[in-house]
Amino acid sequence: MKDEVLQTLKNCYAASPDMVQILDADWNTVWCNRPSGADDLRERLMLPADHWESCTKSIVLGTDRCQCRLLCNRADGVRIAMFSKESNLFEAGMVYDTVHHIHSVCNLLYAALDALELSDFREELDSIVRNNFKFYRTALIQETIVRLENHILENEAFSLNQVLQSLYDKTRNVLFRCADVELHCCPEKLYMRGDLDAFLSAVLSALLLCKPDMDTRASFQISLEKSGDRGILLLSAVSSGEKNRYTHRALSECAGGEQLLIDTFSKECGIPCQVLRNGDKLSYRMELPLCEVPSSIAFHSDPERKETPHYNKYEAILAPIFCKIFF
Repeated sequence: MKDEVLQTLKNCYAASPDMVQILDADWNTVWCNRPSGADDLRERLMLPADHWESCTKSIVLGTDRCQCRLLCNRADGVRIAMFSKESNLFEAGMVYDTVHHIHSVCNLLYAALDALELSDFREELDSIVRNNFKFYRTALIQETIVRLENHILENEAFSLNQVLQSLYDKTRNVLFRCADVELHCCPEKLYMRGDLDAFLSAVLSALLLCKPDMDTRASFQISLEKSGDRGILLLSAVSSGEKNRYTHRALSECAGGEQLLIDTFSKECGIPCQVLRNGDKLSYRMELPLCEVPSSIAFHSDPERKETPHYNKYEAILAPIFCKIFF
């Protein structure tokens, strides 16, 4: 690549709002308008070394999913890669705002129906509220799956005992009307390293899938034991045979996605997950890699800090068992 060609390109792209990376004929970066460019760009774009056709491909930079527009000029031996962040029109935050607004309006309608003594229409309004909540639930599950598939994951150490105790408390708080929840943790403190938010979402999804029948009251069991260098997490549910009086508040014809989330979590995080069947009883068994006692631990994940008391992974994923009408 000639110096005058490089200087001209630098002058053209220096003020670009997008990241621009200039590479030579051997895919070596010779200039970037940001402190650092994308390493191993050819491998990340999955292109052959002799590729000289202009193209557009998706790529993940840090935590952002971007479009990479590659312009190639074989005569000058130059390739120009321009990166623009992809917009996600259905990210969970945007869906949450929409769902929250619709729920607020529905709550006003509930009050108006009561004032006009038109309670016969409450069932129709309940249906609107529950089906509206499906959008948030689907967006939240899909967002977790996309993060897993694109390796946009945290790597933080956390206490399994403490995290499961918190999950137990919150799950019991959501399901106390229609299910019992039990927790049995080994006395030894166990720690693992990984993405805490994805772990919580996978555990909640497994709990939900343990109980395919939503018409009866259930007892959920969460058990953690140590086996060598692994923590064995066992999740199961047993039906009491007692009718669940709150079935009408659950999400009917749920959007699903829980099994896909578990499978993606297992694959991308390297955590074996088995489905165990004993008659009508269904259980999930996860082998969790343990780490040494860390110097610092995470108590909450970043996505969890952004969640509200009503719109969060616990309310959303467990909604097919019980879904609140008022938020």
